Amino acid sequence: MNAHANSLGLTGVINASNLEDQEYPLQLWRQDRLTLRMRPLFPADSPQEAEARILNNFSQGGRAVGDDLFRVAGFGERIGGNNTTSPQFEPTARVIAKHRWMLQQHSITLAENDFHLNALKSIAREYPIDGLRWALIHLQSIDAARLMTLKDLGAGASAQTWTYLSAGGGPPFRRIVDSGIHAGVGTDSTNVSALDPWLSLFYMTTGRNLAGMLTNDTQQISRLEALRLYTEGSAWFSFDDHQIGSFVEGKYADLAVLSEDYLTVPEQRIRKIESVLTLLTGRIVHASGPFSRLAAR
Repeated sequence: MNAHANSLGLTGVINASNLEDQEYPLQLWRQDRLTLRMRPLFPADSPQEAEARILNNFSQGGRAVGDDLFRVAGFGERIGGNNTTSPQFEPTARVIAKHRWMLQQHSITLAENDFHLNALKSIAREYPIDGLRWALIHLQSIDAARLMTLKDLGAGASAQTWTYLSAGGGPPFRRIVDSGIHAGVGTDSTNVSALDPWLSLFYMTTGRNLAGMLTNDTQQISRLEALRLYTEGSAWFSFDDHQIGSFVEGKYADLAVLSEDYLTVPEQRIRKIESVLTLLTGRIVHASGPFSRLAAR
């Protein structure tokens, strides 16, 4: 997965999975074999489990574990259990807010949006969440009013593009961008979709799914807006925006030399883009084509 991600120009992922799965990239990090920034999210089904994760933190006694390559970003993506509207959501999320950790919550439908927004408003009266980079994710149907409520809480919106593989539309990318909320995007891979960001960027900018059907009309965004969601936008959610996500003096030298010009290539070619040279903090982690000889150095 490291090599595949690097070949697509990716240098980091926020990863919500079972705790046992997260031990594998942790071991790669300890062996100095990780070539992708991993930002795992802790699961938490109850307030007690959230407390235990915070106090333990990969057996580190609550201390920060990892470095720039491997660092726990927060909690997600289903807080309080697999039932997204579980009565355990609010008390578990309240513990996470109390300890000032980040949280991302799976929230697809408008009913789920309302349930989570009501809980967030209640929690924020006791423990303000502004500054914690909390987010609702997926957001297939969220409307302008609900986005404004989320924005007023200081939270963000993280949309995923798995509907590229279906005939269903959404998320409302245009509406999310126009709201001015902190926003990012992902794929929900490798659980239900592909990791490839270029498939997502095609979908976000054209509104067309895998088969070329127009399934998300009126919600298309520009190529630059889509790219910004993937870079600056997504870096915000893991507290990495001060180091990566844009070409600014003083930030890390993450860079991808692409096989084609994303901003001008015909839209069907967006899906074929890959990286021919990927740098992670200035270090070569992928090289092919005209840069193949660099890979051996």
